[in-house]
Amino acid sequence: MYTAPFADDPMDAMRSLAGVDLLTRRALADRCQPRRLAAGEVLYRAGDEADAVHFVQSGSLVAYLDAPDGRREVVGRIGIGEAVGEMALITGKPRSTHVAALRDARLLALSRADFESILAQHPAAMLAFARGMAERLEAANRGDRRIGGRTATIALLSLTPGVDTAGMAAALGEMAASVLGAGRVAQLDAVTDDLDTSLPALEAANDLVILYAGHGAGTANAAAQRRAARQADLRLLIADAAMPPPAALVGHPALQDANGFQRVELVLRHGASIVPGAAAAWIAAIAQASGDRPLHHHLRSGSPAAAADLARLVRLALGCATGLVLSGGGARGFAHIGVMQALHDAGIVVDCIAGTSIGAIMGASAAQQWSYAEQLQRFRRTFADSDPLGDWTLPQASLVRGRRVSERLAAEFGEADILDLPVPFCCISADLDAGVARAHRDGLLWRALRASCAIPGLLPPVTGAREVLVDGGILDNFPIDALRDRRPARLIGVDIASDDRLQSGGESTEAPAWWNLAGRRRYRRVAPALPQLLMSAAMVGSRSAKATGRSAIDLLLEPPLPGIGILDWRAFDRIIEAGYAHAREVIAAYTP
Repeated sequence: MYTAPFADDPMDAMRSLAGVDLLTRRALADRCQPRRLAAGEVLYRAGDEADAVHFVQSGSLVAYLDAPDGRREVVGRIGIGEAVGEMALITGKPRSTHVAALRDARLLALSRADFESILAQHPAAMLAFARGMAERLEAANRGDRRIGGRTATIALLSLTPGVDTAGMAAALGEMAASVLGAGRVAQLDAVTDDLDTSLPALEAANDLVILYAGHGAGTANAAAQRRAARQADLRLLIADAAMPPPAALVGHPALQDANGFQRVELVLRHGASIVPGAAAAWIAAIAQASGDRPLHHHLRSGSPAAAADLARLVRLALGCATGLVLSGGGARGFAHIGVMQALHDAGIVVDCIAGTSIGAIMGASAAQQWSYAEQLQRFRRTFADSDPLGDWTLPQASLVRGRRVSERLAAEFGEADILDLPVPFCCISADLDAGVARAHRDGLLWRALRASCAIPGLLPPVTGAREVLVDGGILDNFPIDALRDRRPARLIGVDIASDDRLQSGGESTEAPAWWNLAGRRRYRRVAPALPQLLMSAAMVGSRSAKATGRSAIDLLLEPPLPGIGILDWRAFDRIIEAGYAHAREVIAAYTP
């Protein structure tokens, strides 16, 4: 990575020109004009005529489109050392996206005339630009989840008094260097250091720069927080979870100048255990003050939780996280327990989790950091010792009353809120009122799990004000997109429904009368049992979506469960063992 000051050779730091000879880089540098953009300022808009290519010296830019619903859809980020706008110059077509400054940025602009002159005199430059465009197209074609690009600069900004931001910057930097391998990390005090002078050189010489500013109410500190916030890819807002959010968050310097492109996330500092309700209160306060709900992280004190929480925060912040996606599939979902234990034994740490139906329930146990022994104990008594679907009733809304499932989920997961889980978690249900998949990221955990596994016709739906929630497998039985906001670098998927197909034993178009059904053994061989039929029907609608999403999975696990149906609750141990054995075999052959 470039380590000399930009003044020596401004083009030497440009990764987009890697491999281009010194003479060509100097020719480019001589014709470039400096330009500055303030955070949020637009460089050009879609449809504009291409008049220049720009190289990013410091800061970062973001490419985006206007979505039909009015949102700005980010399609890429342009970081330090990269070029932007060269494709339109080469093709002669108008700009295809809007480009704006994600944060304060310094650019070098090369006009169309100079660009064409350089390419004519130095053909090697064309090869470098073509290589960069090919890499971006390849990333777009594979649906790269790291669309946000590399996090180059983080700002630590305190929202409550008593937070040692300098100490946090040092700890975060040490952990980041470990996560990055041989990564170089620098810390910069936004109160005492001149960011405008120091930051560009530090960003060029390091893999990550951490800016920090304390909480003090003084004018100098407030100005430093605002400067740091404007010049960071990611703002980490630090708050003491034991303190209620202040009423005066509106106008707080750490929240000012937000442009909708910067990532703004909350870090809650706890004692030995997570303070219930703190995340919900702080997220609501920040949303009211800024208009956006931030993602959040929990940092507990004491060992070993403190180190694990900090490492998870760093991986999520730097886009190095591992996400886990767990499908639905009834009793076959016990295989998730075996798979998760195999991942643990292999040293694979999961940083965020999404699941549907039984996958949501298993994933929630991992998000609560239950041990393997605790998972076995709790789920054996909840599902295996007696049928969780055994409270049959007269079929009005469903065949089963659902009270047994609700009571058991409430008993195991208690009054926990999803926001209070140590590991970020989301589960999916289907909202029949709105006709959309519902991602549960907050609220009472057991209720969200109950909604996610409410197989239509078998279990009654979970209802509320203008919502009728049923099993998420109807729309999304493999919820990969639910983790998109966490930007995982690696996705592990466990599909326990892939080989589960209903089999018929012959032709039939109608069932016998109920008073003859008991003696019709042939019919019972021909048609699947009603509960199994309902569970399978609930998942069939999402199979095409699941097939599309599987291409985004880096490590796919499909435990073979021959002869095990989605209602075989008694096969608890056998299913877990099958999941563990399969995962061990696949992980051993896996090359990241």
